[in-house]
Amino acid sequence: MSQGGVFEADPGRLAAFIDELMEFEKEARKLSGEFLAATRPTNGWQGLDDDFANQMHERVRQEEQLVTDVCGALADVISGTASGLLGQLGTINGVQGDVLDRINRMSAAQGGVAGSGSDGRQKG
Repeated sequence: MSQGGVFEADPGRLAAFIDELMEFEKEARKLSGEFLAATRPTNGWQGLDDDFANQMHERVRQEEQLVTDVCGALADVISGTASGLLGQLGTINGVQGDVLDRINRMSAAQGGVAGSGSDGRQKG
């Protein structure tokens, strides 16, 4: 993250967070089925064939569809977020690799001072 103009990234932690998001996405996809299974025993509460029952059957079907749609949308948002972060992780890894390559090239061009195993300070 950016603090005082310095950008820091921990690819390992970001990758672990992406893995957790993907698990949340799987769980969100299961939610609607679990909800419908949990409420199935109460599906006949409104009656069988009178006007009230007919009205309520349609309403119950609409509410079940709404739950299914919301759980699906939630899972899609989580999946999209994870996909975006995965792209950012690739960018971060690429930038880090490029910076390390440049540091190594500069070190080699200067006689290996930075890569000599010392703390990088010049002895004077």
